[in-house]
Amino acid sequence: MLSILSPAKTLDFNSENKLTQFSTPQHLEEAKIISQILKKKSEKKLKTLFKVSDKIAQENYERFQNWSEDFKLENSKQAILAYNGYVFENLQSDSFSEKDLKFAQDNLRILDAFYGILKPLDLIQPYRLEMQTSLKVKRKSLYEFWRVKFTQNLNDELAKHTNRVLLNLASGEYFKTIDTKKFQHKILNLAFKEEKEGKLKVVAVFAKMARGQMVNFIVKNKIDQVEKLKEFEASGYKFQAKLSTESEFVFVRKS
Repeated sequence: MLSILSPAKTLDFNSENKLTQFSTPQHLEEAKIISQILKKKSEKKLKTLFKVSDKIAQENYERFQNWSEDFKLENSKQAILAYNGYVFENLQSDSFSEKDLKFAQDNLRILDAFYGILKPLDLIQPYRLEMQTSLKVKRKSLYEFWRVKFTQNLNDELAKHTNRVLLNLASGEYFKTIDTKKFQHKILNLAFKEEKEGKLKVVAVFAKMARGQMVNFIVKNKIDQVEKLKEFEASGYKFQAKLSTESEFVFVRKS
């Protein structure tokens, strides 16, 4: 079983990093190509491209100018520690033991618009790039640029697993980078919903938190069986058999 996550826009490169284990991103050649394109853009063009403030445009202009092909702990950080959004805060990777990190490294992947498919311990440098950004790479959108690579890579990765299930904990923006028609293994989506006054709805922020908590649950318990996912009860969520199907497990929390 292989879990996939989306990256986070917010990054933490300021807090102390005591973790010395690391790996190198497998799609560095592609990242170099994207870096060269972004390095040529002015602050003004980055502001328009990313639809951000002057401050964020300036920050990312400097990031791309300083981006280096030489990845080391002095200028980089492990992806699972560098990302700092709701998902990763609730994932609580700073509490992982060595065995937890090994399990995560083997069973968790992050789909990224800049670095491609990342393992948790892959080093990354500060950047900003969303999959939906209107950036052309070799005359292709980011979705088109990555689709074949993502699909083939995840197919190959899962072929090495005993239980060949792709556990989708990524957002729609990143999941659609995978060509499901050419994907050879089972895909299981996880949905986290809130129940209020008898009505169910997905609250984006809460769903992101739950995704992180689910990954923490999987890693801490070394889960590799789909049935075991039904035991997840963090933050009051409970598996709902009547709402679930073979392709989607639904977890509901009562407000």
